[in-house]
Amino acid sequence: MKTVKEYAIKKMETELLEEHAEIEQALFDWLVQQEDEALFNGILEEQKSLANARKYAYSQAFKNQVGGCAMVKDEDVYVWTAEYYKTPIIVATKGELTKEKKAEKPKKAPQKCENTVKNVVDFQPKTTTDNMMKGEQLDLLDFL
Repeated sequence: MKTVKEYAIKKMETELLEEHAEIEQALFDWLVQQEDEALFNGILEEQKSLANARKYAYSQAFKNQVGGCAMVKDEDVYVWTAEYYKTPIIVATKGELTKEKKAEKPKKAPQKCENTVKNVVDFQPKTTTDNMMKGEQLDLLDFL
């Protein structure tokens, strides 16, 4: 008789027969080493896949980016993968939720942006055009 882990591994192997990203293979390699039955039960859910686990990890890394760049440890990706598989999927059918929704974190109040306007001083050239017309040597910096 096959165990839950064996069924989960078989499902993931079938997914890997199709074209896939390298990270999906790395996630598979990590997952087969685990012994968490809740994790394997999540893998067996029809809607869950290695491709979606990868997308979930990318979305979590995106949240940690600063200036368009994110550095993520392998361990973090594995934690996010386990989180993905262990979190129930919420499916709405006829206005009812079929699984309980995970408690949401309270949202932060939007920060107020205070605009300050500096006093603008009218530009006054150092010399007038009358003085320049009298034969003075022109300096390009006079116009700045």
